[in-house]
Amino acid sequence: MGGILGPHACHGEVGTDAAEPRSSGPPPLLAAESSLLPGSLPEASVPCGGARQAGSPEAERAVLEQWGAQDHKASMEGPQENPAEYCPGGYHPVKKGEVFNGRYQVMHKVGWGYFSTVWLCHDIPKKRFVAVKVAKSGGKFLEAALDEVTLLQCVNGARKKEGHGDHIIHLMDDFKLIGENGLHILPPRLRS
Repeated sequence: MGGILGPHACHGEVGTDAAEPRSSGPPPLLAAESSLLPGSLPEASVPCGGARQAGSPEAERAVLEQWGAQDHKASMEGPQENPAEYCPGGYHPVKKGEVFNGRYQVMHKVGWGYFSTVWLCHDIPKKRFVAVKVAKSGGKFLEAALDEVTLLQCVNGARKKEGHGDHIIHLMDDFKLIGENGLHILPPRLRS
């Protein structure tokens, strides 16, 4: 096995013995915040000053109008992931309305890539919107997702330490999902 990211990876180092051993159990899923989500969320979805709170009917309508149109257009016109990859070791069949980790309710698909799909979700207890990335369940995909979690944790630490990075993605959470196609990593991300 090649080098894995360890605690020193935050400082540009990659080692083979620096990281804690990976368990054979399910990998984590990710939640994060960023102002770099595809498109931009309407002001109503960002809790601040006199703005409406995320989760309010007005904010939800604004987000659904903007993201719903994009989601529908993308699903009808743009390329999509290969349906044959919804299999053991592949994508998890996410359904709108599904709730991850008891708190992230799936609203719309944002996009997909080689090893994951990304979903706009409503963080129910925090009343805000997040992007949740659902990694494929195959071994190399889980390894990549775990490396991504490690890197995003480094970014979080640097943001806190340096006081910079308002426009850099922020990992909020990571958790595991065991679905019909195997174990998946899900990271929720938020807008900062």
